[in-house]
Amino acid sequence: MLWILVLRLFQSLVVRGYFSPDEYWQSLEVAHSMVWGYGYLTWEWRDWQLRSIVHPLFFGVFYWSLKLLGLDYPLVVAYGPRVLMGFIMFASDCLVSKTAKLMFSESVAKKTLVLSAGSWFLGYAGVRTYSNSFELLFTSLAVYYYIQAKDTQFNLSVGAACMLRPTSIMPWVPVYLHTLFSEPKRLLSTTCVG
Repeated sequence: MLWILVLRLFQSLVVRGYFSPDEYWQSLEVAHSMVWGYGYLTWEWRDWQLRSIVHPLFFGVFYWSLKLLGLDYPLVVAYGPRVLMGFIMFASDCLVSKTAKLMFSESVAKKTLVLSAGSWFLGYAGVRTYSNSFELLFTSLAVYYYIQAKDTQFNLSVGAACMLRPTSIMPWVPVYLHTLFSEPKRLLSTTCVG
């Protein structure tokens, strides 16, 4: 798996330009403003506070740590978040592979890992500072826990994805409904007893 980590870190450092302005305006600029008190905030952050603070807070904690440690050099501030996203994508790759192994076999898990790591789109957009990459991580975690019937961890993973973006609940509504009607004790035991 080391080769996938190296690949994701390489991708995070060589991807240039921007795919969509949101990778800066909805994450890094907000985090920069939180920590250093300046940076451009779009109307969603200035006027109405329409977006969840959870996603930029991740980068804000990173920036705050750099500032606290005196490591807030321009190069680290610019490339550090991308390196973090390389680790996030690596974790997603690992979870997808582990889930495939649990559901199918070691052979399928290896093929799944190659397909995930070889996806040009994940290599191009996944290492950027979008909330979608975090959603992928939490969705992968949720599937991993759901198939093992680790319901508390499953619910926490779905909840974390929804904190990033409330519409993240949409793919899980059928899962919750299916579980409610096919295994009601499974939902009730984790929500009422837990």
